[in-house]
Amino acid sequence: MLNASVCLVEANTDEPEVSVGEHLSKPITEGFDTKGVWIVGTGVVVTLLTQQLDGAAFDLTSDNQIMNKDMSHVGDILGTGIPGITIVALQFLVGDKNEGWAHLETLTWTTLSTFTLKYINQRERPNSKNRHSMPSGHTSTMFATATSLTYSYGADIGVPAYLLATLTAISRMSDNAHWLSDTAAGAFIGIFWGRAVAKHHISIAPEVDFAQSSFSLNCRFKF
Repeated sequence: MLNASVCLVEANTDEPEVSVGEHLSKPITEGFDTKGVWIVGTGVVVTLLTQQLDGAAFDLTSDNQIMNKDMSHVGDILGTGIPGITIVALQFLVGDKNEGWAHLETLTWTTLSTFTLKYINQRERPNSKNRHSMPSGHTSTMFATATSLTYSYGADIGVPAYLLATLTAISRMSDNAHWLSDTAAGAFIGIFWGRAVAKHHISIAPEVDFAQSSFSLNCRFKF
């Protein structure tokens, strides 16, 4: 019988050193693999489909119909990025530096791509306040944090984080700040970058030693 062993964490000392620029570019060079392209493609399709439902969703959710102002204010705060940066700081404080760097990189790439798309799209918000509606920055930020935490700590942390991200998305519609499709696009942006960054920070490989009748799962954190 094979005996399962605890996941081992190893320093990634056998890989060649890379420059900061090379490291920071890896989410782009490695993120657009088959799964990454699938996430982007699905995000585009879902965004286009939900655009057909923007009007109906607005009639259902606008003016705090399904979420009171206090709860929508919570969602507004969650999506500012301050909670995410606070979590990054805590990760560094408790010694989870690799996870902290991955989270920080995720937020950086998410913010850059979100504001670039806002500038390109110039979509007017439901409340006509400005033309920065597509995609939702609050939603992309929270889904980026949720995805990063899921890859770092698993479903026990990831599931509650995704629920808070969903609450943030609903709060943005409830406050008349975004259309449904804005939040859909933001969610997929955050998910994409969370995975893309985690992909080069974490690798997991099973090893079976038949001579010793043992099984181990080696986790290597790259940075």
